[in-house]
Amino acid sequence: MAWYRAQPIAAFGDRTAEALVKEGKAAVVREYLDFLAQGNFA
Repeated sequence: MAWYRAQPIAAFGDRTAEALVKEGKAAVVREYLDFLAQGNFA
């Protein structure tokens, strides 16, 4: 939960996952997490 609310994501202009979801971009966050889960680097 701390990551979701506080960790800025450089690939998304240093916005947090929470901010992206609030902007209606939950799918983008999901794709990003799937990308990382496959062993890729952000």
